[in-house]
Parts: sequence; structure tokens; C-alpha cells
Amino acid sequence: MSVDLYTLVFRVILRVSECSAGAEWGCLTGDVTHDFIYAFLLPHVVLFIFLFILAMPVRNMHSGLGVLFGVGAYIFIIYEGWYGAILAPLLMWWFVLSIIIGLGYFFINKFLGSQETRGKIGRSLGGKIKEGMKKEQALEYLQRDIEEYKRKLKNAKSGSTEKVYAEKLAKLREEKRKLQRGG
Repeated sequence: MSVDLYTLVFRVILRVSECSAGAEWGCLTGDVTHDFIYAFLLPHVVLFIFLFILAMPVRNMHSGLGVLFGVGAYIFIIYEGWYGAILAPLLMWWFVLSIIIGLGYFFINKFLGSQETRGKIGRSLGGKIKEGMKKEQALEYLQRDIEEYKRKLKNAKSGSTEKVYAEKLAKLREEKRKLQRGG
């Protein structure tokens, strides 16, 4: 029984199906060069990137286990027949989509300036947003303190305690007015 390398790799191991209805990506046409590029090489590039990302949490714990997990996942995908039946055609679309996204990223960088410029603009806007959030949060805390001292003043038993609470309440209200004016 003689099996050539092409049949062994594409039909036996990877289980890639024949092309049908005009589809030529991730399937076999019979042209060895075409099949190697579109049914093996390009889908494997995307698959290895996917497996790299998939194994990252394990690799962060232990690099050797991350590699083992990635290799195990690759063998499982091939052995179960998912590569030829499902993944090879889909991975080609992911590859094309990655190229389109990459071109979009290139043109955004080209026309909107460098990452450094966009970073400065983003930091500036982010700082203003954070500043506004801090102000709102500080106003919330001041309002809670004012409400608390109003209750304490209402329930005060002695004149000296009442005076302390009234002074603190006045200070809190003044602080709130300053903050609201932008001070």
C-alpha cells in the first residue's frame, strides 16, 4: 500500500475536504501549491496564533505547561477532525479579516498621526474625565458627611456638642460650595 505525502497530510491526518461550489480556501483543489498555501500554511498561522492566545493563562502560571497545553489542544483539534471539517475554511476568513484590520490600523496611524500623538490626546482627555469623576465623588462624600452631621446636630444632647456639630456642618457646607465653584 503506497500513500504519497500529499494524501497522508491533507486527507488522512488533517482530513481536509475537497473544494465544492467555487470555494477555494481551506479545501483541496488538487493543485499541491494552492492546497499547501490555502489549506495548510495560512490556516495554521491563524490556528497557532489562536492557540498561543488560548494557552496564555496557563503559560503565565508555568511556561512549560503553557506549551504542553497548546500542543495538546493542537493535537486534539487535528485528531478530532475539526481542522479539516470546520477550522480550515473559517481560519482563512479570519486571516483575511486580520489583513483588513491591519490595513485599517495602518491607515488610522497614517492619517490620525502617531501613537504618541494619540496617546497625548487620550491622556489629556482621560485626565479631565478622571478629574471630573474625582470632583463628583468628593461632592458625594461631602453630601453624605453633611447629612450625617445634620442628624448628629438634631440628636445632640448638650449645647457644647451642638456647637461642635454646627461648626463642622458649616465647614462642610463651605467646602462643598468651594468645590462646586471649581476651587
